[in-house]
Amino acid sequence: MRARSTISSTGKPSKIASSRSLIRKVPLPAGGCRTGIPSLSVIAVLTNLPDSESAFNLARALVRSRVAACVNVLAPATSFYRWEGREEEAREIPVIIKSTRERYPELERAIRDHHPYELPEIIAFPVEQGLPQYLGWVAEECKGEPGSDPAP
Repeated sequence: MRARSTISSTGKPSKIASSRSLIRKVPLPAGGCRTGIPSLSVIAVLTNLPDSESAFNLARALVRSRVAACVNVLAPATSFYRWEGREEEAREIPVIIKSTRERYPELERAIRDHHPYELPEIIAFPVEQGLPQYLGWVAEECKGEPGSDPAP
């Protein structure tokens, strides 16, 4: 989200995020429409990590490398599963990653490179509908190279 300069109540300049400026500046990608929402290639990817530190490290790496526009690190959850013939129970940190189909191969590689599990859960879901401006923002953020700013 872009920040804009304003004058604070103390009379000093400050920066605040402006969602309106974001909506005006982020063009929606071209594409067909279904139910009035541009068809984008936005995906939501789910993975789980063993602790908050590894989840935060993964989130920062994915956003920094621009393979993800946004990563939500959620509250701990308890997972029940079978592994190597035994029933297991583990406290894990769910992570939801917003990206695009085009960046998925790089995203998967980055998750595997930063993930401590031998066989990490990596499941991608297509985003069927959403606020067009937000979906456009995700697509724009994932277009850039690491360290670049694709917005004008």
